[in-house]
Amino acid sequence: MAMSERTRSKLHQGLRGMMDDDEEAIGEVLSHFPARDVEEPATKELIQTEVALLRVDIAQSESRLRGELGSVRSELKSDIARLDTSIAGLRTELKGDIAGLHNDIAGLRTEVKDEIHSALRWTIGTMLTLAALIFAALTVW
Repeated sequence: MAMSERTRSKLHQGLRGMMDDDEEAIGEVLSHFPARDVEEPATKELIQTEVALLRVDIAQSESRLRGELGSVRSELKSDIARLDTSIAGLRTELKGDIAGLHNDIAGLRTEVKDEIHSALRWTIGTMLTLAALIFAALTVW
């Protein structure tokens, strides 16, 4: 319980005579007796109450944190699902592009093959014509 100013003043005067006017020592002794309610020493009950309030505050903070973590977890799952869908779409698109490239390559092979055959036929035809001309020239001489 807090000490009144009147009682504190009387105690100060009494200590002054006992402590040879040593103000520092008197101040130290009086510091153990609170002058106001705010300066009361902490009691076991006060500490237990404060600890209980802290536990409630911690539990509430933990609950809020769990809720936020749950929200983050849900958002991450949703984002991952969207990424999976996007990746699946890209895979399908790439497969289509690869199939298209295979078709293009097959078409190019056919064109190159046809061009080679055409050039080969022209070369053979030219060679046969040249051989016929040489044979005709030799028979005329």
